[in-house]
Amino acid sequence: MLGMIKILLNLSRIKKQVLMLAFDVISVISILFCSFWIRLGYFFYPSGNDELMMLIYASPLLALPIFVGFGLYREVIRYVSFKALWRILQAASLYGAIWGLIIFMSNTESVPRSVIIINWALVILVISSSRFFARWILLEQLTNNVLIYGAGSAGRQLSTALTQSKEHNPVAFIDDSIEINSRSINGLMVHYPNELQSLIKNNDIKEVLIAIPSLTRARSREIVDLLESYQVVVRSLPGVSELAQGKVRVNDLLEIDLNDLLGRDSVVPNKELFKINISNKVVMITGAGGSIGSELCRQILILKPKKIVLYEMSESSLYQIDQELKELKELKELKNN
Repeated sequence: MLGMIKILLNLSRIKKQVLMLAFDVISVISILFCSFWIRLGYFFYPSGNDELMMLIYASPLLALPIFVGFGLYREVIRYVSFKALWRILQAASLYGAIWGLIIFMSNTESVPRSVIIINWALVILVISSSRFFARWILLEQLTNNVLIYGAGSAGRQLSTALTQSKEHNPVAFIDDSIEINSRSINGLMVHYPNELQSLIKNNDIKEVLIAIPSLTRARSREIVDLLESYQVVVRSLPGVSELAQGKVRVNDLLEIDLNDLLGRDSVVPNKELFKINISNKVVMITGAGGSIGSELCRQILILKPKKIVLYEMSESSLYQIDQELKELKELKELKNN
């Protein structure tokens, strides 16, 4: 099952949308037959009634444009929220009302009026539950594949802790040490940093966990610079003094704070200069889904640009920052009102 899910995830966005469309086509037709079945108490097939048969099999031609118009195929299934449920309710209601109106206008006598209500209810149930069931399957079956940077004591403790975690799956260690390269530690192979690209690509790595508590700022900066070109989240463990107080836990992982890597005091930005170059202007941000790009998006939004254009290679990262900016904009508008 996991292999099938990974195959589906690796499909292009267009192919995923085609699969969703095909599922909805089959669902819309099947739901109409089920509606007759529920109402009549037996399986009903309109043989000899060409008009009703056409209304049933042509129903996707009515439903799909409505679903597309309400954005049901723009959602990334892994991040579908309850806001999508409201759109499904609206789309299903409009489709059900129009299909029922067509039935009334066609004067098809063999269609009980309650079938229209049952059809409407089942469309909402099936379409919404299919999205949330797919989301649940993806979240339950898939864990984030991660690399552990550092095969020392902290790295070994971390790999042990991660084996008991449902959210993270350690794949390998990254370490500069010649002595342990190509060796196995806790069942994980140790690789050189120059193998990062192939490891991330071949194992669909989502996060890199830096498990070197004694790391200096300069070395931290080097590692982050190395990882910057990859679409991964970088997290690190606390310092040595904090680790001395207890065992390494997954909850100890902290997302890298760029201010800690500067090696100097941060410079206070000139807000007036920012306003001149950003306010009421179109601003494009490349790498908008990364740690630096996403923070730029948040800061630029405050300065009221005319439009923000987001560019990002990762579809999921782009979707996340887009949704976050929309929510921030809505909150800001509410406060102003």
